Amino acid sequence: MPRWGNLPTGPVAALDQVDLNQALRDISLSRIAANILGLAAGDSFRIPSDGQLQFGADVYLARSAADTLYIPDRVAIGADVEDVGIGLSIDITSVSAIKGYNTIIARQRGAVVSGPSSVQLIGASGEAWLSPANTQNWTHARGLVGLDGYVGIEVGATGTITGVDPVDASGKLEAALIVTNWRAFHSFLNPGIGTIVNYYGLRVDVPSAGTTITNIYGILVEDITGRAGAINRAILTQGGLVELIDPTAPLRLGYSAAKYASFAIDVNGILTITPDTGNAVVLDQSNRWRPAVNNGLDLGKNDIQWSSLYLGNNIYIAGSILFGTDGATINSPNIDATSLILKARDNGAGLVEIARFQGAADPYLEISKAGHIYPVTDGVWNCGDATHRWLLVRGVTVTSGDFRFENGWRMTEAERLGLGRGIALVRPNGEVARIWK
Repeated sequence: MPRWGNLPTGPVAALDQVDLNQALRDISLSRIAANILGLAAGDSFRIPSDGQLQFGADVYLARSAADTLYIPDRVAIGADVEDVGIGLSIDITSVSAIKGYNTIIARQRGAVVSGPSSVQLIGASGEAWLSPANTQNWTHARGLVGLDGYVGIEVGATGTITGVDPVDASGKLEAALIVTNWRAFHSFLNPGIGTIVNYYGLRVDVPSAGTTITNIYGILVEDITGRAGAINRAILTQGGLVELIDPTAPLRLGYSAAKYASFAIDVNGILTITPDTGNAVVLDQSNRWRPAVNNGLDLGKNDIQWSSLYLGNNIYIAGSILFGTDGATINSPNIDATSLILKARDNGAGLVEIARFQGAADPYLEISKAGHIYPVTDGVWNCGDATHRWLLVRGVTVTSGDFRFENGWRMTEAERLGLGRGIALVRPNGEVARIWK
């Protein structure tokens, strides 16, 4: 086949110095396939540094800088794809697939052989910049997208698909080196100016209506336990609130759904634990642990007990206090709520009443930490009365005011009567019968 004639570069056609018409007269181009015109094997076609390869009136290829090929408009490979800079549309139909199909593979290989490197090695990058020429509002919910992944299944497709990942972030560590932080996904906002109302490191939207979905998981973290020496945290936050704002979607923490119906924190911060019995435990807004219904739950049980109970204020009991499985009790108030009854076992025959604390607006009796028993108000309350007397009173020392006998006689201090120091025996009519000094 004839080659290019009168060309200075041999097998390479340099058209910046040779008239194209003369070159075409010296060469015979051949038809190498249907509707394809080609050069002979080993020949090349070169455009000068300031030249262009024109396609119609508005599309061309040109050299814009060293090692840079410039295309002023869109590029479509396979089929035209609207509204994109480079569009690749490839239809692949195969009986069986040995390898996965990739429309585009962007692969970057590199190595640092002298000194550490502070730059990045990026396989592929997608950027969307809003230019200074913009003067209008962008109302699309995703107006600027740096990198977009989309998977579609067209009408008429059949069969089953095990998994769909619109964006896949995976990798492999093949060398015995140390990676300090491996992030499958990294969300970062560079410093700048302006105002961002809501910043989402990761946002999961509700799937579109019309598609049947059996289970919806906003985020699924598989079991990461079992790695020796690893700190296994499925979710780690180094600051900030973990907030649930939907009271109908409870938070579940490691329990069996067959045993507990819900573990929920509502919008008011109230924690509710509901077992399968339906009697819930609630931590309310006043920081009180309480049952959801009155008198519905126990604190501990007969064979599983709390060791100690420390209280800084009051304890309110509507029933009785039991000491041991068959010991003494402090019963609830009687029917008119005026007394508290203490009972103890009587030789195994049963619990009998041993003391009763009678109360009104103010308490009558106090028992101190040291074991002292005394009335709350001085000189007001009685110990027994004419029909309720103690059989025998013993004491190492008895300090008293007057001793009054049932026949009306009494013994009192002589000082009270102005008779000096001593003890006076006073008749029922008030006359002094005798003085001991």
